Amino acid sequence: MIFNHKHAKGLWAVPFPFLDELGKIFSANRAIGASCEDYVEAVDNLHNDNEVIDLDKDGEDEEEDEDESVQSAQPSPQLSKKARKEKTSTGKGKKRMSKVIDLTSTFTSVSSDISGFMSGMNSHLETIASAFTTTQQHEQVIMARELHYDQKQKNFDAKKKGLFNEVMKIPGFTRVEAMMAAKKLVSDENSLTIFYECPDYEWKKDFILNLIHPDLPPSN
Repeated sequence: MIFNHKHAKGLWAVPFPFLDELGKIFSANRAIGASCEDYVEAVDNLHNDNEVIDLDKDGEDEEEDEDESVQSAQPSPQLSKKARKEKTSTGKGKKRMSKVIDLTSTFTSVSSDISGFMSGMNSHLETIASAFTTTQQHEQVIMARELHYDQKQKNFDAKKKGLFNEVMKIPGFTRVEAMMAAKKLVSDENSLTIFYECPDYEWKKDFILNLIHPDLPPSN
């Protein structure tokens, strides 16, 4: 078999013990029992397989060349990327502009709401200030009245303290008549005021006599 194969020149005169026996053993088809290809056929088939592989590679190279020519005929991907970027940038610009418009409208709405709130707050503050002013005026009036009443009460208390001595200074009254006159004058603030307004003791005497003896005729 070695002498018959054209690529086995380097194996001439090289002994292979049991070559025939190994060929019989390993060349048999175990499934059907028939002999398979021998060594010469196996080497030829291997060479043929290499040629088929080379042809496949050539076909693949041709397909790659065709793909490259088709891709060269198609538009440049860089241009399409630029167009996409321009479209994307345009879309982003529109979105940003819409966001700016939304923010502007929102700010305008918030500003108008704040203005309305502040105007309403100013109105409420004016009402509160007016109420405070009115309250202060009322308090001032009340305080003035209280001061006047306090002063009047103080004057009345001062007059009551010296009333008995003042009545005793009027001649012609007994101590009983002086006590009765003082009692009536203390119980009536108007009578006490008139008593102290009399110009002299004669006027005061007639006023007391008329107060404690209303049935007596006035003196000349």
